[in-house]
Order: sequence, then structure tokens, then C-alpha cells
Amino acid sequence: MEATERVFVLHCFDPDLRPIVMGLLAELGIEKTAICFNPAGGCKDLAAPTLDSDTGYIMRQVHLAVELGATHVIVLNHTDCRAYQKAFGQFPSKEKEEALHKKHMEKSEAIIRAVYPRLTFEHRLARLERASAERPTSVEFVTVKPRPQNEMVPVAV
Repeated sequence: MEATERVFVLHCFDPDLRPIVMGLLAELGIEKTAICFNPAGGCKDLAAPTLDSDTGYIMRQVHLAVELGATHVIVLNHTDCRAYQKAFGQFPSKEKEEALHKKHMEKSEAIIRAVYPRLTFEHRLARLERASAERPTSVEFVTVKPRPQNEMVPVAV
């Protein structure tokens, strides 16, 4: 039996993002053990809920992940997110869009950490470039908040 870390990954359900997320998980070596939850907008409904039930729904998923052994959370948002555009309109600049994503990742961490203070966190932003309304033509990952050093907790799977 191989010891591997159990990670909860909160990311958007955009179908264009899925293969990108799976590639990242493979790169990190956690594609077989990651617990992925992908609501529209990723952490948007935790940081800026549309409905009263949004926060509770996401927190129930976090609880289940912790029950399954998750010790670390990756909050992964992406630019050109249609859920963000629907909720907040077109952004006047990429900088303003990225600033809101970063703010929401930080707020989401604070909400989760208030209930689960022992979890560790990292925040990543996928900068998607699209030629038009088609699939992304390129992606660049930006580590907004890196993983804390020496905080990997192995669990048996």
C-alpha cells in the first residue's frame, strides 16, 4: 500500500478547465487520490454566494472530504470564468478580474479554516486565453498562495 496525501480540490465546473485540472493533479502526483468538487465558479459561491444555501452546500462537501481524510485544500479559480461574468459582469481589466479571484480564494480559505483550522491551503489561478468563444488556446498557472512547506500529511489508501 502506497502512502499518499488526500487533497480536496475546489475548482470551477467549466468543461474546458477539467483537462487542465486533471493535468495539474497528475503533475502533482495526486490524480488518483484527490477529492475534486467543482461548482460553477469554483469558490465563488463560498466567497460571494448567490443563494443562501450555496455556502452550506460547499461546506458539506468540505466536511465529507475531511471525513475521507483530506488534510490539504487547493482552491483553483480561472480567468474568463462565465460564472464570474454572469455574477459580476465583464471585468474592465484582467488585473481587476484576477484581484477578485484572489480576494475570493482568500475569503474561501478563511471560511473553511474557521471550521477546519488544521487544513493547509494553496491557491492557484489558471489564466486562460481564448481566441474567441472556443476552447482555451493557452493556459498559465499562477500560484497565488503556495503550499506551506513541510505540511504534507501521508495517509494510507
